[in-house]
Amino acid sequence: MKFEAKPKPTTFAEALLGDTDWLPEAEITATPPKPDLTEKAVVLESFTRFAEEKIAESPDQEIRFEGGSLGLKLDTFDQPFTSKFQDAAQWSASFEKQLGAEVFQNLIKLKKDIKILFYVDELKRETLPAEVTASREFLYCFEKDVAELFEKMVKAMKLEAHEFGLSVVNLAGTPRALEDLWEEILWRGPKFVVPLGALATQALLGNKERLASVHGKFYPLSAIKLREIQIVPLFHPNVIATNQNMKKSTWADMQKIMASMGLL
Repeated sequence: MKFEAKPKPTTFAEALLGDTDWLPEAEITATPPKPDLTEKAVVLESFTRFAEEKIAESPDQEIRFEGGSLGLKLDTFDQPFTSKFQDAAQWSASFEKQLGAEVFQNLIKLKKDIKILFYVDELKRETLPAEVTASREFLYCFEKDVAELFEKMVKAMKLEAHEFGLSVVNLAGTPRALEDLWEEILWRGPKFVVPLGALATQALLGNKERLASVHGKFYPLSAIKLREIQIVPLFHPNVIATNQNMKKSTWADMQKIMASMGLL
């Protein structure tokens, strides 16, 4: 029996992740055919379309009828937002009190005007391991092996250390208010906000869709009017560290961000 040797990797990303070729476009985008609609489903779909059309025609985006009204419900990331801080220094002082001086120094202070802001569920509070190759900021967010892997993947995106940052959506088990997350995004200045995992994604997008349905897709954060910001969910590094298919899928999503930044 004769085996053909696999070609040697030609890039750092190939060496890190193995074969990262995407599936054929047809396999990625193909969706199963829709089932036949019941009479009830047809009526509901027709009513939904009628309501959407009438709401769109209404100046206040609401239609009224006897016994009630229908209005357009904004997604949380489309709601208007006004900062309560005068400048970045004032915001930094407030957030440092919440995080603690040591964590703030390593995770936030040296990261200004970043291009990508990654959000994790919560920070690790135990003592950091002494001998590791990962940076301290990654070790505040992940276990040692996961931290080392994810930092390599971030570096494979051709990002310099000052071009990305990490933060958290929960502090000491308590979710941060959505407005607090927007404040951080405003003052840290990323073009892309990347929640890692389902909890971080729901905190930022304000919906309950499965991460499998939204990962790698771009959602505009229109609440912050000063510049274009895109939210791009990814699978959590804890998952990709133990699943090669998830690793390849996440790398493909990262490449979409790279392409949007002109790095591919």
